[in-house]
Parts: sequence; C-alpha cells; structure tokens
Amino acid sequence: MSSGEGFYKKGTDKAYIQKLMKDAQPTGEYVLIRRVSGLTDGNPIEGEQPTLTYKTKKTTAIIMRLTPEEVTVSAGLYQHGDLRVELLEELKFTDDQTRDIGDRIIYQKQTYRIVGRTQNRNIENKDVYFAYIVRKVGAK
Repeated sequence: MSSGEGFYKKGTDKAYIQKLMKDAQPTGEYVLIRRVSGLTDGNPIEGEQPTLTYKTKKTTAIIMRLTPEEVTVSAGLYQHGDLRVELLEELKFTDDQTRDIGDRIIYQKQTYRIVGRTQNRNIENKDVYFAYIVRKVGAK
C-alpha cells in the first residue's frame, strides 16, 4: 500500500489536513467570524466610553438547529433556537473572569455567541474540526 495524498500518516501537518477537509467539505453556508481586536481609549472628559474594535473573517460553516431532544437533555444549558455550528476555525469563548466577550458568529444578519461545545473531530490527537452551540444575541 502506498502513502498517497489521501492517507494520513504520523507527523502529518495540521494545515494540510485542514486543507483536505475544507476541499472535501461538500456543504456549508457563509458566516462571518467576528473577533475582538482591541479597545479604543474613549474620552472620559467628553463622556465617550471605550469601545471594542473587531476583525471580521468570512468562512463556511455547517449550521443546524438543535433538536427538541438535544435541548431537553442539556438540563437547561441550551434553549430552543440555539444552533450547532461546525467549522474549521477555533473560536474563543466568553470569559467572565477576564471580561472577554469572546468571538461571535454573524449568520443571516444575526449575531450569535458561543454557549457550548460539542465533540471536536481530531486526527493524531489534534483538533481539526470544531463544533459549537451558539445563541442569538442581537442583530448587528
């Protein structure tokens, strides 16, 4: 058996694996990933609060609504209307201790935040495909 491009072998580069998965990804919808990139100084004398600045990146994701069964078995963690998002990008969660709002996903002109994570897919113990549960937070 030869080791052609379709075979994974020990030491395979993660970027190469992700490229193969992206090329093979048959479906998906365009979403925007909005990452916090900084904070403006604001102007306390003028009464202007510091505001967050963002970097936005377009990518594809597989989007599915959670089933009523998934909402029920989550014991209140998930709600009706939450979505499962699977993509090749790792996202940053909201962190209450550091007051970091985390990454957002913009899908169909609605903004979503991460409320949970499902099983990532990995190769050689490295995550290469990420799955999140997201909830709508506004229309921006």
